[in-house]
Amino acid sequence: MRFDFWEHPRPKIERVDVAPNMKRNSPHTVSVVIRNTGEKQQAYVVSLEGTGFTINPSSSTTIVNPGATATVQFQVIPTLYGQLSLTAKVMADSRIYDSKTFGINVRTPLPSHRLDIFGLPSEVKIGEIVPITVSFANTGEGVAQQVSIRITSAEGVSVIKGSDTVSQVQPGASYTLSLQVRPETGGVRTITLRLEYMDEEGKRYSDEYMISLKVLVPVKVSAMIERKNQPLTVQFTISGTPYTGIAEKWVTSDPVQLTMPQEWKVSDDIVAEFVRWSDGDTAPSRTIQAFLPTELRAEYRLKYRVKVTADRGSPTGTGWYYDGTSLSLMVEEIIQEKDRNTRYIFLEWSDGIKEARRHVTITAPTQYHAKYKTQYYLDVVSEFGMALGAGWYDAGTLVLVSIDKTEIDVGFPYVMVFKGWSGDIVSGPQPVQIVMNGPKSLKAVWERQINQLLYLIVGIIAVVAVGVFLVLRRPILRRIKSKARVEKTNSPSKPSFFSGQT
Repeated sequence: MRFDFWEHPRPKIERVDVAPNMKRNSPHTVSVVIRNTGEKQQAYVVSLEGTGFTINPSSSTTIVNPGATATVQFQVIPTLYGQLSLTAKVMADSRIYDSKTFGINVRTPLPSHRLDIFGLPSEVKIGEIVPITVSFANTGEGVAQQVSIRITSAEGVSVIKGSDTVSQVQPGASYTLSLQVRPETGGVRTITLRLEYMDEEGKRYSDEYMISLKVLVPVKVSAMIERKNQPLTVQFTISGTPYTGIAEKWVTSDPVQLTMPQEWKVSDDIVAEFVRWSDGDTAPSRTIQAFLPTELRAEYRLKYRVKVTADRGSPTGTGWYYDGTSLSLMVEEIIQEKDRNTRYIFLEWSDGIKEARRHVTITAPTQYHAKYKTQYYLDVVSEFGMALGAGWYDAGTLVLVSIDKTEIDVGFPYVMVFKGWSGDIVSGPQPVQIVMNGPKSLKAVWERQINQLLYLIVGIIAVVAVGVFLVLRRPILRRIKSKARVEKTNSPSKPSFFSGQT
């Protein structure tokens, strides 16, 4: 039989305040209420234990008056998940007087996310590296583990950095992930991103995002001279914007209007005529869509002005000719005036070629001038003899005109005697010089005269007659005198015929 019963500790766990559901790795408070059912003040040790929990403190000593209660609090952090249990014990003098076990459903706090893509340009150029910056925000209650972002598809885009990872992101925290791509074709390029992460239990979560890049490509437009492969400066438009010479414009995949002039005046003597584009299209105005870097050259063919002139006549051939054209040039070698006394003789072309008919290849604006010299006809007319000097002479020539004979027998007793020249020059019978500064005409002047031989013959006859007369004079006179005497004798006396003469 004991008589000290009233002195026994007699502790009792009246209740335990604990949440039936807990979050893993989250702190929770467990309150253990004990009562002293004994009859004296007693010190009790209250403990809390359980597998899969971190408990602080693991035990606590409290002094409780008889009949009174005391509350001991513990901070509990579950480290495992699932159906776990906690056991509260109250001890006195190293003896367990009461204990209570209760089940706890521990669940892992789930992560969640918000994904933001920022700094992505609205338009990018083909070939340049484009950074894709992704902000991952953990909006859940649990830790997001092995967070990764990667590119799963990117048509027309070369992937430089296709993924990025972070080991964990705490609830409420955020982390920046980065990717890099390089567009290889123009147009609107769509890139698919896949986000993946796990919770603390290893359960996986994923999501997909699609972003679009408007990729610009360069369109280079210029003009060149066909066959020469030389640049040509013309004015043209790209989608209504004017350019001169060479233009490079970054464009989207939208239709682009290119307009080149059908003809372009290079100078007064050179015109460029549109032929085709470098890809074979023959329309000077066209619409294109560019998905790759594009270079288009408008090919032009040059036309040159060729002038064909001459000192005389009306040569043909003046006009516009394409570069490389073979052209036949021809002029008259002799051009005769209507009066037939003036003519023009072809000398040479302005470039020294002496053939009146020739072939040339047109490679530049050119003027071909045919040079002529002027000739005048000297008409020398003579009714008698042979006039010397008649013919064609270059303008300015000094010509000597003469006659081969100055006296022509036209039948005895007459002769034609050359007296000089008439016409453009009036002169005596000597040879004459004349300057051919125009058509000239000279006529020999002749005069009919008695032949000088006739005078000689008459003179000779006269001399002979006088001589004969003188020789025959005396006998005749004697006969006359003798006859006279006879008649005088036979007739009456008359005055004598030779009266007073011996």
